[in-house]
Amino acid sequence: MIPSNYFYKNKNFLTQTNYSTCYHLGTIFRKFFNNPICEYIEREIKYSNIVYNYEVPTPKFLDYGYSSRYNKHYIDFEYIMLETFQDKNDYSCEVIKKVLDIINKINSIKPMHKDDFWNENRMSDFLKTLNIANEVLSGSTDIDMSILKKLPCDNIIHGDLTETNVCFRDQDVYIVDFESACIGPKIWDKCYFFASVFTNNIPDYIYSFITEEELHVIQIIAKIRYGRALRKQLRVDERAKGVGLWVSMG
Repeated sequence: MIPSNYFYKNKNFLTQTNYSTCYHLGTIFRKFFNNPICEYIEREIKYSNIVYNYEVPTPKFLDYGYSSRYNKHYIDFEYIMLETFQDKNDYSCEVIKKVLDIINKINSIKPMHKDDFWNENRMSDFLKTLNIANEVLSGSTDIDMSILKKLPCDNIIHGDLTETNVCFRDQDVYIVDFESACIGPKIWDKCYFFASVFTNNIPDYIYSFITEEELHVIQIIAKIRYGRALRKQLRVDERAKGVGLWVSMG
């Protein structure tokens, strides 16, 4: 057992976000949660195990604990040297196809349990952030929400497939950070990935990957991400450009 203070003491720092701080030592990747919301911790453990058991490439869950010294919950995963999609910076059609294959593998897992997180948590957050975005964009939150409410929620989804949660080990795609995973719309992960990754330029080949329904959902997700940026006052210009790009597609 590795003492929790070892990671702080030896400064084996990897990454930090608003939600977590990550360290590593040898074969251990430790994720400390900055926000002590147990539901998200339990959700990450649960869905990480589910997708791992279905042979989705993701680091294996090892252990869960609480550091009284630092007043933080943590999860241990196997440590794998990964490169994020953002750092890889390869937007080729071949790479996108590989990512979509893994997304489809996740979304094809049949749920064996009930999960109301999408309707009870995510939809209320979408409503708030769309209101913020549409106030600036002069859009209609009612129309956006009506589209989201019509999406069938029958599939396991990652829920937050950003350019930093899609990673690579050599040429293999890995998916990390399942704290937002739930049972939701099958097209959500694909649409969220596109809205997150393509904020400066949309390659012509993308048209062949998306349906008209998916385009509408991507546009809504771009608004949601813009609304969050406005709320936090972070990356506002980048997210605004992303909305403009996707809206201009139709």
